[in-house]
Amino acid sequence: MKENSKAEPPPGHKLAFKPAITTALRLLLPKALIPTWVYRLSDYIHLPYITPILNKTTISFEALRGHMLEVISLARAWIADGKTTAMDAGLLRNLVEANMSHDGGLDTRYLSDDELLSDTFVGSTVLLIT
Repeated sequence: MKENSKAEPPPGHKLAFKPAITTALRLLLPKALIPTWVYRLSDYIHLPYITPILNKTTISFEALRGHMLEVISLARAWIADGKTTAMDAGLLRNLVEANMSHDGGLDTRYLSDDELLSDTFVGSTVLLIT
């Protein structure tokens, strides 16, 4: 998806993919450590130095979520159309195929969209680091 590597965000997105993921990675520690109530509080009360970081964190994680949902949707469509050979992302293909598996067994577990997003984020992070 080369168009997502540009600095200009695609239609319907606040950030392009690469800036969204790099900003989200850079702000992962504040996202993990700062409680949700502080984010809500900063919407009403400007906290010097903190509010801009919280706003940037929120925007980057929302943008990243939107991009990842779009990628998952595209992968689902490719798998449904039998175009799995066109997919370069083996990890994503396996995750989406596992989510779409419908063998009807009692022990069948499906991945929720949040699990898919989490696993895709971790996989994307590993690919960026290596």
